[in-house]
Amino acid sequence: MPLPPEVAKTIQGIDKKIKALEDVKRSLLETFGEPVPTNTQPISNGNKGVTPVHRVESPQVTLPSQGPATLSSSERLIMFLRANGPATRKEIIERSGVPDGSISYLLKNGKFRQREDEKWEIVA
Repeated sequence: MPLPPEVAKTIQGIDKKIKALEDVKRSLLETFGEPVPTNTQPISNGNKGVTPVHRVESPQVTLPSQGPATLSSSERLIMFLRANGPATRKEIIERSGVPDGSISYLLKNGKFRQREDEKWEIVA
């Protein structure tokens, strides 16, 4: 049974977002000198069958506390959450590289929100 056109369009949109996120992740890994292993995994491409797509496989990224001088703490926190997805305050403190004193301020500045599971995410 073929997919309805609106479902196929939604899947195309999701595939584009996945690729964009993979590109951001790859860029972050390259920026901070992490290896960028890749493999090819098939994913569904709507009703057109299966299309091989390169996936970046890596452990969760921990940003070094001394990163490029041009990045603000806010930018570092955004990069961390984009690379790792929503995280608890403890995970942010331990792995983001953002100074502890900045985290509380940043999480209250309106760019981030706390989910019901107590994890913080970027406000879209």
